[in-house]
This record gives sequence, structure tokens and C-alpha cells, in this order.
Amino acid sequence: ALSNTLSQDEIARGELYPRIERIRETSAQVAAAFLHQAVREGLAQDRYWVNLVAANPAPSATSDIPDGSYSQAVLDEVEKNMWAPADSVHQVISTKL
Repeated sequence: ALSNTLSQDEIARGELYPRIERIRETSAQVAAAFLHQAVREGLAQDRYWVNLVAANPAPSATSDIPDGSYSQAVLDEVEKNMWAPADSVHQVISTKL
């Protein structure tokens, strides 16, 4: 899954891993691929994620062999649920209201 997150620019530069500046984006993509794989293998237990993956299968997932694929819906949900540092306590409180 990690190698699938390389941008065209990173591939052109011959890089093996995504740039650190894209760590959040990369982490979300790896987590989405992990969720799809866990569901395919019957290892996922949280019904929310199992149902989400079942309703939004990865486009290229045709077997149980890990391929790093994920659906946009699962990626969007992972990103929505990711922890993000707040600039201030006020920012945290205002987003919860």
C-alpha cells in the first residue's frame, strides 16, 4: 500500500517512499488499504468499517492477495476520523459546537 501512495513527481525522482510532507495523506491511504484488506480476510470486527467497505469495494480488489487498493468512500471516512493537532483550545471547542 505504501508504494501505491507515491506521486508521479516522486516516482520520476526515483524515490522509494512518499515525501514526509505528505505523511498525513499517505497515512490515510495506507489505513484505507489496511481496512479493505482486513475486511477481505475476515479479520475486521468493527461493524461500521466492515459495512462501509462492503458497500464501497476497492476497484481493483479481486482476490485476498494484498494489493494496496481502497475505495474513495473509505479513504474519505478515514480522513474524517483522523486526529489533527489544534492550534488552540478555542479551535477545538469551536469545531465541537
